[in-house]
Amino acid sequence: IVRLVKTRRISVIVCVPKILEVLKEHALRVDPSAAEPPTGRLSIPKRWWRYRAIHRMLGMKFWAFVVGAAPLPPSLEDFWKRLGFVVIQGYGLTETAPIVTLNHPFRTTSGSVGTPIGGVEVKIAEDGEILVRGENVTTGYYTGAAGAAGAANRTLDSEGWLHTGDVGEIDSEGRVFIKGRKKEMIVTPEGLNVFPD
Repeated sequence: IVRLVKTRRISVIVCVPKILEVLKEHALRVDPSAAEPPTGRLSIPKRWWRYRAIHRMLGMKFWAFVVGAAPLPPSLEDFWKRLGFVVIQGYGLTETAPIVTLNHPFRTTSGSVGTPIGGVEVKIAEDGEILVRGENVTTGYYTGAAGAAGAANRTLDSEGWLHTGDVGEIDSEGRVFIKGRKKEMIVTPEGLNVFPD
């Protein structure tokens, strides 16, 4: 991956979090000092200089990761941001063709998967489930003899809202935060929703 990013002068990688983990392991072999955060705050040019071996490794044109398809551990996001790279999280499903939310490249919020893209509505149900509606959302499932994979977990209601099976929150600025999967949630006697580790 590293060789191709550098030789092909790639500027952005669209990937799953596992790729960031693998690249982090390689980056730490190239520059072990990157494992420890610097004392104090560094400007972007100073980060590029301090971690120049890793920037050289990926090529000077490379600047960002677009990440989705699985939860991104905050420590992994922080690692790449600390080195001076942009980490852009997004969220979507096959049924939403596929994007629902995306962070703006220059206004990312750690832990957030961004705000809804144009033409997409997102709301949180009473039980915390993320609901999605828009022109990009499927109108139904093919239910042939084999049945539709995942159809039992994600359904469309009468108002056109897709029940994603994911649990999350929306902050005051419309940013979505994924908290887990509905089927992994345990409702305690006190009414608290807890996700097992």
